[in-house]
Amino acid sequence: ELEIRPATVPKKVLVVGGGPAGMEVARIAALRGHRVTLCEKRERLGGTAFFSSLVYPPNGKLVEYLVTQVRKLPIELRLGVEVDEKLVAELAPDVTVVAVGARREPPAIPGAERPMVLSGDDLRDLITGDDPSVAREKLSLGQRALVGAGGLLGLGDRPELARSLSKRWMPVGKRVAILGGGLVGCELAEFLSERGRTVHVVEESAHFASEMAMPRRARVLYELREAGVELLRKTRTEEIRDGGVVVANTEGERRTIAVDSVILAIGTVENRKLGESLAQLGGEVHLIGDCTGVGYLDGAFQDAARLGREI
Repeated sequence: ELEIRPATVPKKVLVVGGGPAGMEVARIAALRGHRVTLCEKRERLGGTAFFSSLVYPPNGKLVEYLVTQVRKLPIELRLGVEVDEKLVAELAPDVTVVAVGARREPPAIPGAERPMVLSGDDLRDLITGDDPSVAREKLSLGQRALVGAGGLLGLGDRPELARSLSKRWMPVGKRVAILGGGLVGCELAEFLSERGRTVHVVEESAHFASEMAMPRRARVLYELREAGVELLRKTRTEEIRDGGVVVANTEGERRTIAVDSVILAIGTVENRKLGESLAQLGGEVHLIGDCTGVGYLDGAFQDAARLGREI
């Protein structure tokens, strides 16, 4: 680890967002002697990396490490708190760091609003129980009962148990189309195929999982093909219908894939609104991580490590 030098002038630092980028910048700032307050709108730390640890377990080790370090340090934690201009004015920080992650834009695909269609956020909320309104919109009464039971078991705080129980039941049908073949889409495909789902991954570009490092990318794509996952490259989704997804490739060939569920692994964009709003209050405001453009964990950590040492 790079040397962490004490701050010349200790400052009041407000970190907005309890994902890996937020926790890392809070950790470094606290080690340097700054007075740090970390706010997270959900009741747990970890952000999307907590949920992705269900799909890719090494992310769980990372979240566990960061949460442990943050709780050991003299950092004021405020969980379940939505940061707004009023709160920032009340706390009066010298430096505000916004690390709220990316936002998701609904795709302009006819039928994307159907109950069978789940975004990554929807799937996370169904498994963790963070947002009951998602279950009411997307699930039957019996399925909602199972999700409620998962909430009582505390699956949102026990990723290993959630991963184990997901092999018996998940709020996803037996036939699944994943729209988007990037890192997230391919990780989800691997996760779902291991749980007995028939999976189709639809990707508009010529390449799958281009964000993954080698040799992991080669291994994942090989295992997906071996598991019978259909990887459709240079293919766009034209419409989502009840029971099917209409796709077309660059040669103009159209087909309908029979599915029970559709998962959106597309539409992730930068999320600057809160940061720009807080910047209007004056003072020093920094945006890091995926809210400035999707860079995944590597990009988030680079941002956090750099800024934590510069404050």
